[in-house]
Amino acid sequence: MAAKLLTYTSVALTLASSVSGMYFVERDEWNAHPPRGSYTTITNPKGVKVHYVGPEYSSRDHSECGAYMLSIQEMHLANEVENYMDIAYSLGVCEHGYVFDGRGKGHKSGANGDATLNANHYAVLAFLGKAGLTEPTDDQIIGIQDSIAYLRRAGAGDEIKGHRDGYSTECPGEALYALVGDGSLDPGELYDGGEHTVEDGETLDDIATEYNVPKRYIITANDLPESGNITAGDVLEIPARGVPLGSTPPGGGDGDGDGDGDGGSDYEPFPGASFFKSEPSSPIIEAMGERLVEEGCGKYTSGPSEQWSEADLESYRCWQVKLGYSGADADGWPGQTSWDELKVPAS
Repeated sequence: MAAKLLTYTSVALTLASSVSGMYFVERDEWNAHPPRGSYTTITNPKGVKVHYVGPEYSSRDHSECGAYMLSIQEMHLANEVENYMDIAYSLGVCEHGYVFDGRGKGHKSGANGDATLNANHYAVLAFLGKAGLTEPTDDQIIGIQDSIAYLRRAGAGDEIKGHRDGYSTECPGEALYALVGDGSLDPGELYDGGEHTVEDGETLDDIATEYNVPKRYIITANDLPESGNITAGDVLEIPARGVPLGSTPPGGGDGDGDGDGDGGSDYEPFPGASFFKSEPSSPIIEAMGERLVEEGCGKYTSGPSEQWSEADLESYRCWQVKLGYSGADADGWPGQTSWDELKVPAS
């Protein structure tokens, strides 16, 4: 465990140095175990259910949050009654406002109480308890909003409910459930990012409000001092909220504040390397396969399907070679650059 914690600490420092519209931690970055089976695709979910960890949660340094996420997964995998095939939650959010990828977008969770409840909503876990740390921090509220924005960009509906709204439980605790009820966890309208030229008299707070992006992301994206000092004429990058580090904003918006708020996009954003290595069943895989066939790289015997297979690996390897990659760079596992070149239609 010590070796894993050291690995995570270095990753956390890297993540903090540059960011788009959320602090996102991929599965391989928190050393997740692979799932023990195939995920079940979630179709037209109504929104999200918010959870907490249960009886007690102790505040900790951010360098320990990855190990905590791993401990939850290991507890779930060891649960012989529920027989979980992976961590039950879609995403987890630590007190520092980082969003940890769990079962992820496009997949049913195992956390909401039964098969119907899991089909209706994603499950977002806040690192909070009934004792210890019980009140969400300001950063954590931002992170929960980010997680909801991320899932809405993946097709989730607008509902935000507590675990108790569908299942008899105290979860997600009184403090967090109050925020569910008063709308504080709603990320609001989502713009696709772009650039903004600072006008006379404008403050960073004004700009953050205009584009509905937390000020901390504008500061990080533009390498500004923590004070957020800006001057007229400065050209600022406005991050797309709910878009992880390294991903392209869904619409490549112009940042003029005229977006329609639906987070629409012509192409599917790169879902992360760990998504493919979990061998998922997802419409994204079928759409990818159809594009590979169009590019002359189809290695399928009966056509692409939603389930990742060896045929997908061979087809994607062909695409990498077509782009000029070789050796370890043409191993068949999708990466950010080759994925962006493939231009998979958004599902």
